[in-house]
Amino acid sequence: MDDHPELPDELRCIYCGEGGPFSDEHVFPAGLGGDDACLLIDLVCAECNTKRFSPLEESFMRSSPIAFPRVFLQERGRGKGKKASIPTIHANSKTLVDPQSNLGVEVEVRTGGVPVVLLQILFSNTGIRLAGRDQTGFQSFYDSLENAFVDSLQVVEKIGKGKAARFKVTTFVWNGGTYIQGEETVVPKAPANGIWQISFPEDDSASCPRLFQRLEGQLQLRVRDTDNVGSLLGLARKSLPGARQTAAVDTPVSGTSLHVSLEIDFASYARVVAKIGVNLVTHELGDAMIRDSAFEDLKKAILTGQPDLQLEPQVQSNRYQPIFASVPPRFHAMALAAHPIGNGRCVLVFMLKLYGGPIHTIALSRSAPLPETELPVFFTVEYNDRRMERFSGRAFCDTFPPVF
Repeated sequence: MDDHPELPDELRCIYCGEGGPFSDEHVFPAGLGGDDACLLIDLVCAECNTKRFSPLEESFMRSSPIAFPRVFLQERGRGKGKKASIPTIHANSKTLVDPQSNLGVEVEVRTGGVPVVLLQILFSNTGIRLAGRDQTGFQSFYDSLENAFVDSLQVVEKIGKGKAARFKVTTFVWNGGTYIQGEETVVPKAPANGIWQISFPEDDSASCPRLFQRLEGQLQLRVRDTDNVGSLLGLARKSLPGARQTAAVDTPVSGTSLHVSLEIDFASYARVVAKIGVNLVTHELGDAMIRDSAFEDLKKAILTGQPDLQLEPQVQSNRYQPIFASVPPRFHAMALAAHPIGNGRCVLVFMLKLYGGPIHTIALSRSAPLPETELPVFFTVEYNDRRMERFSGRAFCDTFPPVF
C-alpha cells in the first residue's frame, strides 16, 4: 500500500517505491572495494539499504564462491583506516589438519588467505589437547574460559536462519565434578553471555569436539549430536588449572590442508549481481530509466527473492570472455550493453567480472527503453584503491585489448 500517493516518482526509492528517509547507496558495494565517491544519493531508502541489502551483500561477500578470491586478494572491506573491516569467510567450518596429530583444528582465514589457528581445547580419544598459534594469548583464553565457567552457565544454539532464526538456551549446572544439563528455553534474541554450541558439517565424521575462541572473543563449542555437552564443559573446567602451566601445541600452517565447509545460496548470488546492475543503470542512464515499468519485476526479485533470478548459463557468458581477458585480477570489470528490439525498446544486458574470475551476465530487462547514451559502456573497479573508472567501448578496448 502506498502511504504517500502524492509523492512524485523522483522522491521515491528506486527499489521499493516508498518515500524516505534515504541513505547514500554505493553504486558498487563498498565491501567489494566500491568507490566512496560513486554514490546514489536520495535514491535508495534506508529501509532497503540497511535492512534488505546489507545482509544480502554480506552473505554474497562472505558465504559465496566470491569469498575466497576476496579474502586472498582484497586488503580491506568497508571503512577507512583502523575502522576498516578485514575480508573474511563465513563458513560452517574452517579446519586445518595438524600433520603431527592428524586432528582437525579450528582456524580463521585472514587477508591474503593466511589461516590463523584459533586458541582451542581439543577433546581427543587420548585426552585433552591445547592448540593455537598465538602462544601469548592463551592466558587471555583461559581467563575468558574461567569467566564463562560459572556454576550455572548458558549454552546457546542458533535454530533456523535469517529473520526466522531463534535461539535455544540450555542451562548447565556445576555439581562439583561436571556440568548437569538443566532447563531449555527458546528465545528470539541470543543472550549476551554464554558459550555457543555449533555442529560439525555432515561430511566431517572424524574430527574431535573442540572448544575455541573466535578472534572477536566469542567462545564456541563444536560438537556432534552424540556428544555429551555437559561432560565436555566439565572436562574443560577441571583442566584449566593444569592447562595454565602447560605449553600449547604450536600447530604449523604451512604444508597442511585447509578444509572449508560452505553453504552457497545461488539465488542470493544472482540478486546481488542484478542489484549491482540496477545501481549501474541508475548511475549511468539516470533514475528515470530504472523507474520504467520494464524493471519492476527485476527490482521486486532483488528485494524479495521472488521470482528466482537466473544468471545466463556460463557457456553463454563465456562468449564475452575475450572482451575482458586483458583486465588484470586487481580490477573488477563491468559493462552495460543494449540490443535493440524495435519500437524504441531494447534488451539491456549487464556483465560483471569479479577478481579476475568468470563473467556473470544477466538481462536486466527484455523491453527497456532504448538509451540515448551510446552503449556498450564499461567500468573498472580497482578494489584495493577503491577507485571506479568509466570507459567508452573504444577506450576500454584500447586500454585492455581483447584477446580472441
